[in-house]
Amino acid sequence: MVTEMTSHYVYRKSDGRFLGGGFYDVQPPLKEGLPDPEGHPTQVPDYDLYGVAEFNETHPDPRMERFDATLGKRPATAQEIAAYDADQLNRDAALTWDSVSGRAIRAATAAVFWQITGALPTTQQANAMRTKFLTVFKAL
Repeated sequence: MVTEMTSHYVYRKSDGRFLGGGFYDVQPPLKEGLPDPEGHPTQVPDYDLYGVAEFNETHPDPRMERFDATLGKRPATAQEIAAYDADQLNRDAALTWDSVSGRAIRAATAAVFWQITGALPTTQQANAMRTKFLTVFKAL
């Protein structure tokens, strides 16, 4: 007996980009909902900006495919692929600097700054160094 597996993928309605999913229940990112009866804040899935698509075949490729209401999936345009690649590079650069392992990069940068100026960088200077790091990282 062959059982067909169904996968569910969240997509952004504005551009059809698949954001994640698989063989489990998924829901869009959460947004602020109405307060509960006791006045506590709540969060609800954001079906205004995101949707969930269901597929019986292979998983969509978030780089190469987009959601289409008629076809289910369609090939991404060259512009959409370039935008995806740029977003991934921006995310990778920020994760490299901001992650725990990026602490060594931040420490080395601050040490060089200290050696040159005789003082540790201020918050404003540290933010400027982060911006320069991200620029260089993305250029390599």
